[in-house]
Amino acid sequence: RKIWRNLIHVIAHRGYSSERPENTFASFDHAIDSGCKFLELDIHLSKDHIPVVIHDSTVDRTTNGSGDISTMTYSEIESLDAGSWFDTAYGDQTIPTLEQVLLKYKDICHIVIEIKSEEIILIEKLRELLLKLDLLKDQISNSLEIPGVSVISFVESQVLLSKKYIPEIPHGLLMINPTQDLINFCIENEISGFFPYFKMINLELVKSVTGQGLHIGAWGLENVSEIEDALKLGLQGVTVDWPGQV
Repeated sequence: RKIWRNLIHVIAHRGYSSERPENTFASFDHAIDSGCKFLELDIHLSKDHIPVVIHDSTVDRTTNGSGDISTMTYSEIESLDAGSWFDTAYGDQTIPTLEQVLLKYKDICHIVIEIKSEEIILIEKLRELLLKLDLLKDQISNSLEIPGVSVISFVESQVLLSKKYIPEIPHGLLMINPTQDLINFCIENEISGFFPYFKMINLELVKSVTGQGLHIGAWGLENVSEIEDALKLGLQGVTVDWPGQV
């Protein structure tokens, strides 16, 4: 099965999130140790304007705390237990900053950053951070290079803003239902990645999208057997919770 990795980009969704608490170093390390070369993570902005790695806009689901990320300082966020909700063995896990994650993995894999919130300043802070860590030079703006970094979002306005502020890196649009309007949006704005929900993709769509110069990948695969379907469709990447099984 490992040969699949030579045929399709396998992206670790919030790390190895089926076996470790999502968006933690335990999850990212496990994905890397399993041979995965692509990490996907989500970011929000703390009250003191630090990009932090967490999926939800609140800390309630994945920590022992409660409250909106945007109303908490990073010192408050960092103090929370971000692993015990998954398994008490991971009670030492905290919510990392994006800077911490980039520093640890930027030289060994491609990091896909999903913009969750609609704050404009989040994009500004992201550019500042990528510049600080020297991650904007020598990268091809439409290529998933290893190492490298790219930005994706369901929020069209944030994809556009990030493309404007950070043109040096690849960008992709996430969606549930792919439409011609969304294909046109990506083409017109030079957004190179087109990422629908897996079950909404058919061969005709893949041929149309790739024929117009876009990269197409999928999220929402439920089990390893669907990788065969993804390959038959001609998808270029899949985001999964279980990268070690591919």
